Amino acid sequence: MLGKSTLINGIANYALGVEFEDDFRFKLVVDDAKSQAQSQTKWITAYVLNKQPGFILPYTLTLIDTPGFGDTDGIQADEELREQIRKFFLNGGNIGVDQLDGICFVVQASMPRLTHTQKYIFDSILSVFGKDVQESIYVLTTFADSKEPPVLESIKKANIPHDGHFKINNSAFFAPPSEDPDKFDLTCWDMGIHNLKRFFKKFRKSKPVSLTLTKEVLEERRRLQTVLQGIQPQITAGLGRLEQLRQEHAALRRYEAEIEANKNFIIKVNVQKQRKVDLATGTYVTNCLRCNFTCHYPCMIPEDQLKERCSAMAMNMETGEVMHCAVCPNKCSPDEHVNNPYRFELYEEEETRTAEELKKKYEAAAGKRLDAEGIVKEIIKDFNKERSKILELIKEAHQCLQKLDKIALKPDPLGVTDYLDLLIRTEKREARPGYAQRIKYLEDTRAKAELSEKLREDFDPFREYMKEFEEEGFNICLFDPDSDVEDAENESYSGNRYDCLKCVDAFIFTIYALVFFENSFKPSDSSIMLTARLHRN
Repeated sequence: MLGKSTLINGIANYALGVEFEDDFRFKLVVDDAKSQAQSQTKWITAYVLNKQPGFILPYTLTLIDTPGFGDTDGIQADEELREQIRKFFLNGGNIGVDQLDGICFVVQASMPRLTHTQKYIFDSILSVFGKDVQESIYVLTTFADSKEPPVLESIKKANIPHDGHFKINNSAFFAPPSEDPDKFDLTCWDMGIHNLKRFFKKFRKSKPVSLTLTKEVLEERRRLQTVLQGIQPQITAGLGRLEQLRQEHAALRRYEAEIEANKNFIIKVNVQKQRKVDLATGTYVTNCLRCNFTCHYPCMIPEDQLKERCSAMAMNMETGEVMHCAVCPNKCSPDEHVNNPYRFELYEEEETRTAEELKKKYEAAAGKRLDAEGIVKEIIKDFNKERSKILELIKEAHQCLQKLDKIALKPDPLGVTDYLDLLIRTEKREARPGYAQRIKYLEDTRAKAELSEKLREDFDPFREYMKEFEEEGFNICLFDPDSDVEDAENESYSGNRYDCLKCVDAFIFTIYALVFFENSFKPSDSSIMLTARLHRN
């Protein structure tokens, strides 16, 4: 198949001045016999073609070859690739690059439309970069004849920015040697050389773009991934706790007279609990020993002593120093995080409570005797504690997304849930070994994407739980969870639910689904190649 590897090899032969009559060809990328499904871990590779006598180009050229997003290795490979790109760019002049002159998409010319998988691949690549690279993107079409490539219309409909397209056919560069080559081979060779000349003529006019903004995008995405990872389980736990408080509040209102008369009664409440779930062999996790909380799953770092490299850890952007975990509830240090053969999972269980137990619990918290109304107010304070924690997490994610919206070329990959549905159906149909674990991971990812979409659409996870308190005439936000002083306004609350956001700083919910997802199909030819031009005096 003529694709990215053949293109890189073709560029090398063009730049080094190889002629059709020569009995040799250069190969930078050597394809092995393994299928894509059997491929080993891939790495970013930089090929440096130095300017020298006989060199066609008037500058040194660096070709940066990246593995493809949406590969058969799945979502973890995509996450690892994004981390590779981040580290490669951060290293700058040491082993990486600090500027780019061009970003090339290599696509088949004949694609009439983009599939969910191909859209995901394009969006995943674009979401890596800052907005300032928009005019440095080129589309290179393979298997192209003299007509307008159909794929260009697909790219236009998908709103993929680019500053030009070029037909690239390099099959003649590696045609089998022959003592009597026919005119067709020579014609194909000439076409290939002509196409590369057109591309490099345009490319020479491109302006180098600093990777400063792209580095910001990659760091912000890393931060966002970490925050979103912590939001979902804590919202689940928080909402479970709020439901428990709602049930206790309803029971206390129902049995208010019995409480005043010191009579006992029994109620049933749903309580959030935690259990350990064993991991499959070769799967790793980052658990916090102090919080009994799974901060990162699955994690690619098995060694406890290296947990500071886990993506759940918050880093000082200026010094590069790891500060603490950004996911676990107590923001603990990396030293308190380990890899266990299990992860923590929340589940719900019904429990029986007596009025005496409830009263003792809230009187102990308040440090004084309480009547029915006093207990209700203590419940509302507990409600606000849980609510405040979750809103702070959402606020942090919102800040990440606001910044990405300003600086990222693709802040909002689209069609995520459709793509995940397709992957889940495929896994169920094929039922390959380990499919149950993969489906669970995909479903968790889909739930995260759905949550993000709801938050973007002004989703308030507390709306339903606040109704009951509001119907009782309480402005629950005016009950400071850390104070024993009640506000007089509690007795005459008539505000709307948005007034309640003032206790944690008001903001608009515009969370986007920004998670990379698995592709269990054969990789498409939507590949990425970065080019950096180095000028010499």
